[in-house]
Amino acid sequence: MKKILYIIWVAVVLMIGLLFIQNQSLYLTKQSLNLNMLLIDITLPPISNGVILLIFFFGGILLSAAGSMMGRLKTRKALKRCKATGDGYIDKIGVLKNQLDEMKSHSTPKTTFKSSLMNPAAGGDHAPA
Repeated sequence: MKKILYIIWVAVVLMIGLLFIQNQSLYLTKQSLNLNMLLIDITLPPISNGVILLIFFFGGILLSAAGSMMGRLKTRKALKRCKATGDGYIDKIGVLKNQLDEMKSHSTPKTTFKSSLMNPAAGGDHAPA
């Protein structure tokens, strides 16, 4: 399986090299970029098209990474908020359990009841049939 993967990578590199060699005149042609705004006119010195393509390619990678980072930061913030809410609920559950234990300890019966239903001869409400 690794051999096939290596063959695929070599084929991809060869295709990219072939693409560059066949279009070498396009990539090596120099061009200057102009930015015309109302107050400022910016003109860059002539740069080859290949360098311009690389600049825009890596600029796109940086923008994509920044967008991904913003999403991660938002997710991290939401997770912290959910964890804080969950911790608050756990604390509240602990308080309620303590109150329940206190209520159970105060409400222990001091006398035991014997039901007359269990013993009909003890003078229950119903006469034997």
